[in-house]
Amino acid sequence: MSKVPRILDGIGKTPLSVKQIQWLVGLGIGMAMLGLTLPSATLPLYARQFDVSRTAVGWLITSFAVARLVFDLVGGVLADRLGTRRVLVWSSVLIAVSSVAAATASGYPQLLVSRILEGLGSAGFSTAAQITLVRSTGGEDLGRAMGSYQVGLVTGVAVGPVVGGVAAELGDLRTPFWIYAGVGLALIAISYMLGESASRFDPTSRAGIRSILTWPYTGLLFIGFALFVMRFGARFALFPLYASEVVGLPVSSIGLLIAVPAMVNIGIVARVGRLLDSLGRVKIATTGLIISAACIISFSYTTQLWTLVAISAVFGVGSSMASVSLPTMVADLAPSGREGTAFGIYRAAGDLGAVVGPVAITSMAHDGSFRNGFLLSGVLLAVAAFIATRIGETKPELLDV
Repeated sequence: MSKVPRILDGIGKTPLSVKQIQWLVGLGIGMAMLGLTLPSATLPLYARQFDVSRTAVGWLITSFAVARLVFDLVGGVLADRLGTRRVLVWSSVLIAVSSVAAATASGYPQLLVSRILEGLGSAGFSTAAQITLVRSTGGEDLGRAMGSYQVGLVTGVAVGPVVGGVAAELGDLRTPFWIYAGVGLALIAISYMLGESASRFDPTSRAGIRSILTWPYTGLLFIGFALFVMRFGARFALFPLYASEVVGLPVSSIGLLIAVPAMVNIGIVARVGRLLDSLGRVKIATTGLIISAACIISFSYTTQLWTLVAISAVFGVGSSMASVSLPTMVADLAPSGREGTAFGIYRAAGDLGAVVGPVAITSMAHDGSFRNGFLLSGVLLAVAAFIATRIGETKPELLDV
């Protein structure tokens, strides 16, 4: 191992309580998502400075998702076999290095390569952080734990676009990537503080992988796919272009609109986690998917800023319900000792949506017809809601709260 791990080797050896682990995981994923979303409002505009097409912008966002897709399953298996700590640390290092490369890009090819490397680091950190949380939490409180995880995640998502938009206006379109590099350095220390999570991995067992690729887990894979098509295609790729080219909003306002759902999430996500433990997973997931589908389609029917803000706020309610429910259901179904593999497969299915979504949806808007792109995403979410009703409850024993 390199000098960085040896310097920090004394950190993380004192056992942490479950609450401390949950707090650190929430902080870590919050910072990771802050970094990831810092350039979300400005990346399409940054790419266009290199005289590339809208479709090329979609490929730039897709490259990030392709890298995540490749490393999701690999990262999950490595977390099972080698431990979460190593995956967390080296993923953080990769985030920092690749962000510097993005900030110093002299052309589209360098920016493309840096986004691929950032995708690898993002996938490794997110997967290992979620596994750490699942292994440290009892099944009866899993919904609450996922809620706390989501609090950190949506806080980062809420702050990131706003900070990125303001930073770009105070500096330039490269500034958000410099901030992202600093976030990567902070994640290294957090990874060492978390230490190593306990694993029940049995290298001789094959049953775990076979059980992951059967119903109802395969239903969850499609739902994850649909959510990521919406997130990376409709929200991160198409929406900034729509808001800029059709509505005529400045970068700071676009960042605010992207952040509004996350701000709503912060206020309700803890309650959503408690509802998952009391009312069950499927009811919450289905309701959230339906609300999200309706809102995504509605975006293309207005060009008024405050109407977009209102729709974004309602969308935040639906996306919170769906986003907390799905990983909780994955954890319910994950075989003991194969949590990393289970989450890796789930995240890979989601990132496949992130690969397909930006290119497919931005290509549909190539002639200026933004509505078709939003409609495609909404229809996929509606189908996902129907599939959720067919899955059935993954937590039979419901708790009273």
